[in-house]
Amino acid sequence: MKSWTIPKEAKSESCVAAAFAIVCEIPLSEFIARLERRGGKFLGTYHLQQCMDVAWDCGFATSIIQLNPLITPIQDVRVANEPILFPETNYVRFMNYLRSNVGVLGGLRDKGSEHPAIGHAVAWDKAFIYDPRGHVYDYHAATSPPHRFFVNNFCMLTKVAQG
Repeated sequence: MKSWTIPKEAKSESCVAAAFAIVCEIPLSEFIARLERRGGKFLGTYHLQQCMDVAWDCGFATSIIQLNPLITPIQDVRVANEPILFPETNYVRFMNYLRSNVGVLGGLRDKGSEHPAIGHAVAWDKAFIYDPRGHVYDYHAATSPPHRFFVNNFCMLTKVAQG
């Protein structure tokens, strides 16, 4: 378990970049500067793939783990999005990755019945969520108010030797 600091300048629209900056342990302003040097444009948020490139520059390999992966069978394109079910259950498989790895959790944040759910990202330290909105909480508290965050993927970051 790490002891990370949530950047004070983090805004909900920069949550993906802020979550990656937390895990990479660099200031958010530096992470965004690196994004921009790589040609990253702010289009209301930054994309996970853009942030993965900057994480690589910071010495981290990335892997995406989905909670409920889907596949379109090649044999019948009329059948779309067949779920992939794992023997130990998808939830158990997903939690096994979380127990032993750090990274960025992605999903949807429910803002209430009058607003549509929006994409959201948080940092994960093997035990706690570091939400760029200024909260630190347990994974099992994520779906409860006030967080209302529903995780669907994990971008695992692994420190690698470069050079």
